[in-house]
Amino acid sequence: GQYGPAMEILESIRAASSQPQEGILARLALATALELAPRELPNYKRIDPLKRYLAYEKWYLDGELDPHFKDMTAWECRYIINDYLSEEMLAWLRTMLNNYRPDTVDTEYPRSKYMALNSEIPQKTPQYDEDITRIQAIVCNGGRCGPKATLGRATTRAFGIPTWGTRVRAHTGMTYWTPHG
Repeated sequence: GQYGPAMEILESIRAASSQPQEGILARLALATALELAPRELPNYKRIDPLKRYLAYEKWYLDGELDPHFKDMTAWECRYIINDYLSEEMLAWLRTMLNNYRPDTVDTEYPRSKYMALNSEIPQKTPQYDEDITRIQAIVCNGGRCGPKATLGRATTRAFGIPTWGTRVRAHTGMTYWTPHG
């Protein structure tokens, strides 16, 4: 029901960039407008829709996203741009994973692409450090299913892959897009 604000976001994206006329960038602009139109979701209030779109546009044009990103639908793009992490942290995740495990980024699409961190960080109660962000603390100190699912969702979204989270009693999980379903 936020179609007026969604159109305002879409128009602000089109005014700021000449790119979203067709193809993936048009679908990404539409998804950004629809997904990030004002609503009562506390984490979404931290996301600037224009800044988020422009970051993904730059990352796409610079070749930093997954090669499959270009084929995503507007619906799938909604589950890429909706991470509550800042654009700087999403860029940090891509850089860190490219440095730490380039083999998982540059390979064909195995089921675990971009998930090396989740299998390699310790399964334990997370310890957060005031000097680093929550996501960096999970990478450094480990975590249980909730923090690991948060890290996995953020990492796949940082590479332009749609991700869905789920919560069940005393558990958290995630699913993400692959070319294999």
